[in-house]
Amino acid sequence: MFTDIVVYTALMGKDSAKAMELVRLSKAILNLKHYLKLEERILP
Repeated sequence: MFTDIVVYTALMGKDSAKAMELVRLSKAILNLKHYLKLEERILP
């Protein structure tokens, strides 16, 4: 997962809870995209 390190670091300094929530959401979106791609291969 590629993350904008500069923005992430700045956000961690201001609000670490919000930064971690954004990381969690980013991972969830990537997982969903991966799942949908797998589903395309399984379903005709």
